[in-house]
Amino acid sequence: MIAYENTSDGGRQYTVELVNSSRNAAVDVRVELVAVQAQSTQGGQVMNRTYLDLAEPNPLLIQGRKRNKSSPWNLSAYRIRTSAPLHELFGRGDEHIRVRVHAKHEISGIGRTFERYYHHPESELTSGRFTRGNSIEVVPHDTGDS
Repeated sequence: MIAYENTSDGGRQYTVELVNSSRNAAVDVRVELVAVQAQSTQGGQVMNRTYLDLAEPNPLLIQGRKRNKSSPWNLSAYRIRTSAPLHELFGRGDEHIRVRVHAKHEISGIGRTFERYYHHPESELTSGRFTRGNSIEVVPHDTGDS
């Protein structure tokens, strides 16, 4: 799910929450947020990618989960934000948004890549903000634009 909030300058701030469910930290984290659009060409179909700017740099690490799961400050989550117009990117046809995360295990150093695709703006873009902690729940609020 991608949460968004209206900003004071009339734009929107979009947020995706990444949660590390491992006991160990994820280090050397790299995050990509990409708009992908299929385009027909004479030889078939190509995928055009537009890399979207993130509001924060990539995190050095995302903490692993702790044994005390009831603490609201047990933060093994990281939020990426962008002000790129995701609503408009979805509206052009056969597009989707891809979030790709590559990280290494803090002890072994073995890297792994995770991807999540967002295809349906009406069900995957939600007005609101993520709750505190490791939950990926979005607390909705009225946007005034519906």
